[in-house]
Amino acid sequence: MRLKGKRILITGAGRGIGRAVACQAAREGAWVALNSRTESELDVLAATLRDEGGECLVTPGDIGCEETVRRIFCDLRRTWGGLDGLVNGAAIFKRGLIRDMVLSDFQEVMRVNLIGPLLCAREAFGCMLPGGTVVNISSLSGVAGVQKFEGFTAYGLSKFGLVGLTEMMALEGKILGIRSNCISPGAVDTGMLAEAAPGLVPFLEPTDVADVVCFLLSAESCALNGANLILDGNSRTGGAGKP
Repeated sequence: MRLKGKRILITGAGRGIGRAVACQAAREGAWVALNSRTESELDVLAATLRDEGGECLVTPGDIGCEETVRRIFCDLRRTWGGLDGLVNGAAIFKRGLIRDMVLSDFQEVMRVNLIGPLLCAREAFGCMLPGGTVVNISSLSGVAGVQKFEGFTAYGLSKFGLVGLTEMMALEGKILGIRSNCISPGAVDTGMLAEAAPGLVPFLEPTDVADVVCFLLSAESCALNGANLILDGNSRTGGAGKP
C-alpha cells in the first residue's frame, strides 16, 4: 500500500471529493484526520473507515479560522506526533454577478477557499518532516483560458489564488523537503456542482479525483513539485461539459 503509515489531514472530508480522498487514502494504508465544519458527517465516515480497519481522527472545525487551525494541528501533534500529508479540499460556493456582488459573500469565499489552505499550510510546514506532501484542490474555474460561467467570480478568483499559492508553497517548502502540488478538476459529480451549476453534466466522479490526489501524496509523484494537474475527464464522452 503506497500510503501505509502516512499521517494525512484532509479538509472538506465530510462529503464529495474530500470524502472520496479520505476513503481512498485509508484503503491505501494512511492514517487519516478528517476535517469539515459538520461533525456529524465526519462521525459517520469515521465509523465506516474504522469498520474497514482504518485508523482515523475526527478534527471538526472551520479552517478559515486561525485559532481553529492551530487547535487542529495541536491535536494532531499531540496524538500522532506530526503530519506527513495535507489535502486542502474544503471549499464553499456563493453565486454573485460582479455588478451585484455582496462584499461579505466574496470575503467568506476567500476566507474558506484561500485563507483556509494558507493557514493549514503554515501549520503543516511547521510539523512535517522532509518527504511531506501537500495537495491543493483547485478547479478549472481557476485555470486561464477555460470556459467560465456567470456568477462564479468569487469562487473562480479563490481557485486562481489557490493555484498561485501552490507555486509559492512549492518554492518555500523545497528547502524543508516538502512538496506541494495542485489539481484542477472539471465538472465532478458532487453536491457542490449540483448547487453551483445544476445543468452542467459531470464527467468525473469523486473517486477519479481521489486517485490522482493519492498519487500526489505518494512517493510515486516525487518528481512533481509546484505542478497543477488539469483533470477535464472529457475523454470519457469526447466533448466538453455544457450546461
